[in-house]
Amino acid sequence: MFTIVSALKAEIDPVLRFLGHPQRTPVDKGTLYACQELHLLRMGISSETASSTLKAYLKTCKPQFIISVGFAGSLSPHIKPGAVFRIQSVVSAENGRSVNLSLKPEFSGLPEAKLLTVSRALKDQSERENLFRRFNAQLVDMESYHLAELCSGASLPFYILKCVTDNSSEQTDREFRRNFRNCALKLFEALKPLIVEFQSGKK
Repeated sequence: MFTIVSALKAEIDPVLRFLGHPQRTPVDKGTLYACQELHLLRMGISSETASSTLKAYLKTCKPQFIISVGFAGSLSPHIKPGAVFRIQSVVSAENGRSVNLSLKPEFSGLPEAKLLTVSRALKDQSERENLFRRFNAQLVDMESYHLAELCSGASLPFYILKCVTDNSSEQTDREFRRNFRNCALKLFEALKPLIVEFQSGKK
């Protein structure tokens, strides 16, 4: 059994539709959708909320590995909305520490990126540019570093897939609304072969 985690339900909606909208159960501040050998956990937004939900889930469930999927802003001026990346390392803007992630073979065809975790949404272009120079990270979100640290401490394999919804600027809200549905579909397409393999019992 493996688990897909996300901050928002919108990030896993295509997966839920593919699975026929499995039964849901409250878990701490989030929701668990269980479908045989696959669990989907909507954790909630912010590092504190997401970490709390994941900790509660891991008290009763022991997946083989966890894949965190979700939306991200771009810090790099060269990355446009709609691009999907596998994350090779995630760093905290708060303390500068980082967690390196392993490569899952199923995602080897995706480009890799470094992810920065911040405490709030970025809507200022100058701040985005400063963070890009300071941390040399291409993407930004608000939860992943804390989840990676939690799983590392539990010796639990952890992988991250991100799709870019916006360029972390004054236009963030407008770009997000325009792109998030398409980004969720792209994340699903990246996950689908692995989901089908588990459903067929080949894993």
